[in-house]
Amino acid sequence: MRTSLLLSAIVLIWGTHLLLAPSFYLLSERTFSDHAQDIMDNISDFTLEQSYNHLEKAKSAVTLTKQLLNANVVNASTISINSLERYFFDQLLIHTHLAGIYVATPDGSFYYVSRNEEKTEGGFRTKIIMHGEMGRQVILIWRDSSFNEIGREFTPEDTYDPRKRPWYKQAVETGVIGWTAPYIFYTSKQPGVTVSGPSYWDDGTIKGIVGVDIDLNELSSFIGRLRVGKTGQAFIFNEKEDVIASKNLSEHIVQDEKTTSLRLPKIKELHNPVVDAAMAKMRTVNNSKETIDKDNSSLFISFEAKGKDYVAMFTPFSASGLNWVIGMYIPDSDYLGRIRTNRYYNLIATVVLSLLVSFLTFRFANAIISPIKKLQREARAIELQDMKVECDLQSVFSELQETADGFQRMKQSIIGYRAELRNQELIYRTIIQAASDAIILINGKRNISYLNPAAEKYFAISNEAVVGQNVHDIIGISWDDGEPKQAPVELEIVNNEGGHYTVEITLSRVNINEEVHTIVILRDISERCRSAELKKQLVQDLHDGIGGNLVNIKLLAQMNSNGHIKRPVESLFTGIAEICEDSILEIRSFMDLLDQEEVTWESLFADIHQYCARIAESHQLHFSKHSSISAQSSPPSIILALNLFKIIKEGMTNIIRHAKATTVVIDLLVDGDSLQCSLQDDGQGFPAGRRKGRGVISMKNRTEQLAGEFTLTVDNGTTIHVKVPVSPVAAPSAQAGKDT
Repeated sequence: MRTSLLLSAIVLIWGTHLLLAPSFYLLSERTFSDHAQDIMDNISDFTLEQSYNHLEKAKSAVTLTKQLLNANVVNASTISINSLERYFFDQLLIHTHLAGIYVATPDGSFYYVSRNEEKTEGGFRTKIIMHGEMGRQVILIWRDSSFNEIGREFTPEDTYDPRKRPWYKQAVETGVIGWTAPYIFYTSKQPGVTVSGPSYWDDGTIKGIVGVDIDLNELSSFIGRLRVGKTGQAFIFNEKEDVIASKNLSEHIVQDEKTTSLRLPKIKELHNPVVDAAMAKMRTVNNSKETIDKDNSSLFISFEAKGKDYVAMFTPFSASGLNWVIGMYIPDSDYLGRIRTNRYYNLIATVVLSLLVSFLTFRFANAIISPIKKLQREARAIELQDMKVECDLQSVFSELQETADGFQRMKQSIIGYRAELRNQELIYRTIIQAASDAIILINGKRNISYLNPAAEKYFAISNEAVVGQNVHDIIGISWDDGEPKQAPVELEIVNNEGGHYTVEITLSRVNINEEVHTIVILRDISERCRSAELKKQLVQDLHDGIGGNLVNIKLLAQMNSNGHIKRPVESLFTGIAEICEDSILEIRSFMDLLDQEEVTWESLFADIHQYCARIAESHQLHFSKHSSISAQSSPPSIILALNLFKIIKEGMTNIIRHAKATTVVIDLLVDGDSLQCSLQDDGQGFPAGRRKGRGVISMKNRTEQLAGEFTLTVDNGTTIHVKVPVSPVAAPSAQAGKDT
């Protein structure tokens, strides 16, 4: 009941936690991941919107300028320089992110207004290249923020030709407004991008190319100011993985090794391990290391960098005509750190609470089980008719208390009822006193009237089957002089199943209903006989072994005291110590065998291995043991165990004293009803013609006592082989009536 209560509580509490915790963990991870993706989507949309505004204003300026050109602000015969310059100046004042606006004509003329702080802070510079009657002229005009001229300069050495610039060539080739690839501006040496488009005369010839420069530093500043979580960052790159905008982009501008000109950095040249890891994961998802996904959908990925988990999103520009991609990353902990920490503490609190509940459940279970155990002891005492046991149960549970009171009332009823059974007490007392022995009740005609359960087990026959039949016909007990003998008689009996028993028969007479009956009591003395045999064996072994060792110690001591031994005292003590060690080992082995209630092959072989290994180690011998035990083999008797142990001990003693061996091997095989033991050494063997010593004779005698076979062979050493039968122990057991 305690186990059931505890298991129920544990399964309920811990099972609920094990069921809810993983689902809550997975759901929260999924929810927070989706939340992070939504936030990054919003940031990406905001960045796209701002970037589109940033770029579309430049595109609108190009479109408006084309319209002005078409309205003959620039015509076939003259150029309205002042109006065009003023228009460009106003556009730059309105759109602060524009770096410059210009118009180039097919003859190489160039009209360019750009931001320039060379002369004054917040100033502008106009560059005019004209081709006329006086040849090529290059004029530089500096103005302040109010369009006031503050400087003018002629630079005939300037060789700039707009017709050779990529923005001019692209506009001529495509015939539409388009964007150039990002590059470093010729004049300011700052990163930028140009949008340009052509304007045509009525006859379809090019009137001029209008262009607008956008400084990417402002876009980079905007990207750098974006708040992507706590520590996340955003960046923009193109299909060639040139960085268009990022935090502190100007610091990463590099010089091309081949052309020695400045260029925008590649992503890998940012030397940001988090960005590198995000790009590597993005390439893996796209199944390419050089291209970027061109569709309009965002790519959300998770990756690991610098030992932390990150999430990243890549969103392509979908409507600007630019092959740009906005990338951003954020540490997973920026969104999930506190939540995971809180979840960790919640888990600890849950475990602590569960342990507390489990402890309280244990206390509650004990409060129920302890009274029930007392009631159980009370019931067993009543079953054994022990009415002296008092049940001092005091329980807060009314049902248990009422049950305990009921037991007390039951005991009082039983005590009163026992007085009514005293007339039949004689026969019951006789049977109870002899209940552990087989009891047979025989009437005057020598027919069996009753067999007690022990007798049924002894003879493997039921009481119902033998009642009324002659005792001699059923169990083979008879007497010749007409009257049974009163003195105990020892007999060997065999039951119907072939079980052998040595029994002691005692006869008693009793009058039952004025008829003389004989009570035959059979006591199994098989174990007593085996004990006597074992006692005899132990006496002999102690006399031959321990007694002989003690005699040797006494002789050594007497010879030394009489001066008959001429060797050092240390050598004498060493010899005595060796004899004592041998005696201790033998006594310990006897004790190990006798302490066991039932000897098993495993324990016997373990004791043999321990003894032989200890002896071999002390005499520098290499020892090994091989054993095999059949599952159907009967366990060994103590007699067999003692004799086998003494045989192996004698063999080890002979090897140590005479063989001069280095290796000893013992093979033990129990197969069915036989035991085979081989003891082999690699010593000098048994010399030819030498008389067998006392040890060999002792081993042979012990083998014959076990009804076994003993052989000794000499071939590259000496091998002793013993084969003895293994007989099952015949003794009554709890199932003797069926199994004996």
